[in-house]
Amino acid sequence: MLKPDALLLMTTPYTLEGKTAEHFPELHEYALAAPGGRTVLVNRRRDGSLEVFENLVFHGGDGSTLEMRVFTEPSLRALLQQAGFGSVYVAIEDTPEFGIELAVP
Repeated sequence: MLKPDALLLMTTPYTLEGKTAEHFPELHEYALAAPGGRTVLVNRRRDGSLEVFENLVFHGGDGSTLEMRVFTEPSLRALLQQAGFGSVYVAIEDTPEFGIELAVP
């Protein structure tokens, strides 16, 4: 819960265009495994079939935070507005007072 006019600061993978990309749309019963030392995601779909996903993207290093989807900026704005946020601002510049320093490759 946030107080009125409070700030929600979040980071998430997103892109400017297209549709939100769900990396694992059929997740049901899943776990990370490391056969041979390489981390994979193993999923049993609702129909009982098994899936194994390789080349996973982790934020913060292997096993830390698995990237499940990449939002688009419009879909992210819509989700936040549906959740009751009246004003949504996407930072595209450094904002050091909030600890935001965008890395430029």
